[in-house]
Amino acid sequence: MTELDILVSLQDQDSILDALTQKIESLPERVDILAIQGKLESLETRKLELFGSQSETLNRQKALELEVDKITQRVDRLTGQLKSGAVTNLKDQLAVSSEIENLIQSRSSLEDDLLRYMDEIDRGEHELAVLSDQGESLQDKLAKLTEQAKVKLSEIEQEIEKETPERTRLASEISPGLLTRYEKLRAKLGGVAVSRVIDGKCTGCHLSIPVSELEQISHSDSSNLRFCEQCGRIAIYSRPGV
Repeated sequence: MTELDILVSLQDQDSILDALTQKIESLPERVDILAIQGKLESLETRKLELFGSQSETLNRQKALELEVDKITQRVDRLTGQLKSGAVTNLKDQLAVSSEIENLIQSRSSLEDDLLRYMDEIDRGEHELAVLSDQGESLQDKLAKLTEQAKVKLSEIEQEIEKETPERTRLASEISPGLLTRYEKLRAKLGGVAVSRVIDGKCTGCHLSIPVSELEQISHSDSSNLRFCEQCGRIAIYSRPGV
């Protein structure tokens, strides 16, 4: 078995390991988990917005309630003065009555605002309850998907653990210089540094190789590497039936 044969086997083994790694990254549960996590983040953001809005509305409501109480106390005091006869002058009585009327109108306007704030708070509490229910449902789904993903991940990791020693063995049988060159090409060319040449075509880019170049590839070895002129991969001639 030549060093180039070992290099081809190493590429095949790396392709198996790359496929397993890709299998982990493309697990359906992984995609669904990321989607649910995104929804949960959006829910939490909305809940924080609502908490802030609710707090602000409650503060406004309390301020209005205090203002309404002050006005009510003022109206009661002025009304009491009129009823007790403390205000005897007709002009003063008219002025007090006018003030009472204005205060009652102001209080009515403030009470309308209070009703609006109370309605906003009720709507906010309802939305928070809905968001909490949605969050609980999503958390349940997330827990189930996470458990499913763990099982599948464990199975794939066992396959990787099974295939890795063979990869290590093959790499140890290749000269350091060639191995370094191979690893650099793999990093540059999407994990595939070596391509077989079958029926005059490069299996890396699937393009035809000139006849003159085919002859040189068929006689190449680890000290005289040939590369596909189109994709730049190490081209290794594969004889028919091999």
